Formats: sequence, C-alpha cells, structure tokens
Amino acid sequence: MAMDTWDRGILNRLEMRTGAGRRVYILFFVLLMVLAITVLFPFVFALTSGLKTSLEIYSSGMRLWPNVPQWNIYPTVWTKYDFPKLFANSLIIVIGGLICQ
Repeated sequence: MAMDTWDRGILNRLEMRTGAGRRVYILFFVLLMVLAITVLFPFVFALTSGLKTSLEIYSSGMRLWPNVPQWNIYPTVWTKYDFPKLFANSLIIVIGGLICQ
C-alpha cells in the first residue's frame, strides 16, 4: 500500500468526500473546540482575575476582563512572595522525584 493512499486519522480522503464524512469531521471539530475552551477557560479566568480589584472579583456577574486592569499586582506579588525561590524549590522536588523513580 502506497503512503499517499493510506491516511492516518479519523477519516481518510475518500470518506471526507462524502456528505456523512464531512458531517463527522465537523462534529469532531466542534467537539474538540468545546473541549479546548473548557480546558483553557479556567487558566484565562485566573490570569484576568489577578488584574481585578477585590470588589470586581466578588461582584455578581461573570466579567472576564476588569474595568481598569491593575497591572501592578503581578510584579508586586512576584517580589513579595519570592516566586523565583518557590519555582526553584518546585524544580528541585520534581527533579528529585524523577531521580528516585
């Protein structure tokens, strides 16, 4: 069997030419997009919540972007809690775990 006629994936080229094949492809595409948004949304929400004031975080409603982003919060927290040291500690723990396994 030649490599150009053998497809790897859900549908091959012949199946994609049919109406049912295109519908299955669209169904899988939509399902994967919904799954990607579901997985990525908590990360985006956490990052944008860091730019909000306390009143905006606890206000009712679901606003993803703050009215006035507080860009000074991230550098302040980075230096106050010594994040480079925390990352180094995590890296040591991960490397130690990998070595012990």
